[in-house]
Amino acid sequence: MKEERTPYHRLFCDYMKNIFIPLDLKVETNYPIMKGSPELDVLIINDKKKWTKEQLQYLPDGLRDSTSIHNILELKYTQSVNYKSLCQSITYHVGHLNTGKLDRSEIKTFLISSKTPLEKTIKKFGFTIKLYNGIYESTNILAENITLIVLNELDDHPHNMMMKLFASRKKTKFSALNFLLKQGSSQLPENIRSIIIKTINYWRIIGGYTMEEIQNSVTEEDRAMIADFAVNFATIEERLAGLNPEERLAGLNPEEIFKLYNPEERVAGLNPKEIIGCFDREELKRLLNEEE
Repeated sequence: MKEERTPYHRLFCDYMKNIFIPLDLKVETNYPIMKGSPELDVLIINDKKKWTKEQLQYLPDGLRDSTSIHNILELKYTQSVNYKSLCQSITYHVGHLNTGKLDRSEIKTFLISSKTPLEKTIKKFGFTIKLYNGIYESTNILAENITLIVLNELDDHPHNMMMKLFASRKKTKFSALNFLLKQGSSQLPENIRSIIIKTINYWRIIGGYTMEEIQNSVTEEDRAMIADFAVNFATIEERLAGLNPEERLAGLNPEEIFKLYNPEERVAGLNPKEIIGCFDREELKRLLNEEE
């Protein structure tokens, strides 16, 4: 059973695959734990049980401490932590534990919340053990293998910054962007640049932030770098993402557009009256007479 995925979920899954597959981790996204079951967001399989130095650069607090082979990541972006989301995470955990015939030590589940849950909600579900800022373990026996990661609360460590792009608070995500840009566009790997470009586009198109607002969130020195990212490092698809057909064709004259299509494609969708209406009557008569 497939659930409706938000654009941010798709971006999150894309991020995990683009970052960690090149670093020798197996990453499954939209993964069904059994036939007909809901699909979990991300499953990271680390056969070595130990993270490499390169992997640790991008693993956030909580996840980087895992010694489990199977690591389930469930992102809650539009909704906060509640009874349903916790039960869903427990279901994924137990389901994958059983279908994969795993030992309890081989699997860990991370419930990642973009929004900050109310303190009373955290306590109600037993998340009273605070390992680091934003990282909670539960004393509830049903949720003892679930780690709660609250993105708005994570420390400003370099390894947390990519994940903090998915935080709900404007200040938190813009601060993370500011940090990443200070690394220098040419110094960032291509896959990281791609995720940053897509994230900026998502903020602009779906999140409702204007490019001016995004640029004003960073230092004056970095404003030009955002434009540099958007123009020099974005693919054609990334530059056009979110634009409607009229915006994509703005600045082109009809002749330039029509050159891309053959005659049949040019008139596709028009009825005969619409086509004939484009011609001068006398000119149409002359053409018909020539045919005869």
